[in-house]
Amino acid sequence: MPSRFILLACGVISFSAAAFAETLRVPQDYTLIQRAAWAAAPGDTIQIAEGTYFENVVVTKSITVKGAGIGKTILAGKDRASPVLALNGKGGAIAGSDFTIRHEPAPQLPVDPNSTEPPVEDMSEGLSIFSGDLSLKNVEVRNSSGQGVWVAAGKAVVDRVTIVAPGSTGLHVYETLPGTTISNITVQDAQGGYDLTAYQAAAVFKNLMLTGKAMGFIQIEGSKSAVTFPGIDADLKARIEWLDGASPDGVPQKTAEGGEGQDEGEYAYTYLFDAQFGYL
Repeated sequence: MPSRFILLACGVISFSAAAFAETLRVPQDYTLIQRAAWAAAPGDTIQIAEGTYFENVVVTKSITVKGAGIGKTILAGKDRASPVLALNGKGGAIAGSDFTIRHEPAPQLPVDPNSTEPPVEDMSEGLSIFSGDLSLKNVEVRNSSGQGVWVAAGKAVVDRVTIVAPGSTGLHVYETLPGTTISNITVQDAQGGYDLTAYQAAAVFKNLMLTGKAMGFIQIEGSKSAVTFPGIDADLKARIEWLDGASPDGVPQKTAEGGEGQDEGEYAYTYLFDAQFGYL
């Protein structure tokens, strides 16, 4: 396994974490991606070889997770109530690229003989990335039990992401910061919800390929949202829904007191997110 040797001379020597960044290989150095994530230090890269890995992985530090390519490195999560891959930068830089994500098929759910309602399974996004400088490139997400990809709480660069048959919304963007760019996004056959949604987010969206199979194409919500779609074609532009104070001109709305608006339920949503996963 990789090890770090730091030689300290007399006096105080300053250095950056990047100078000592290492590459942790899966499965050569670590048989499980999660074990590599636990062992990694900020600035490290986890390089995942070609193959299928039956894991739900949580990363809670500033690192890069890189596969061998879409369809070559596959993360298959058996726990459909949790993300297959959750990337939490903890306020630092975190990146994921060159892999496929999927939830494994749902098992047969038990039927309550005293109820006429069909059984309902817990759902989760296939991939989430949040809290910091976020980068997600050349990734495919298939058959997630809930949302395909969830991007939140940071400045994000998302490019070349394909989402196929998500259980609900394809891509959800939540409270991202100015400077966020999301481009070359394909959403196919969303099973419920919209292809793309944003809540209280700042983002520029470019080159979207959407099918709008379920509820619709795009929904932007919240008076603090600052979302633009440069170069969008007229037909897709007409299918954008702007709700709860979101403005098509990309400018956040102000309250009568001069502050940015606060939608009902925002604090409850954030609290639930924090309490359930401890992410932020």
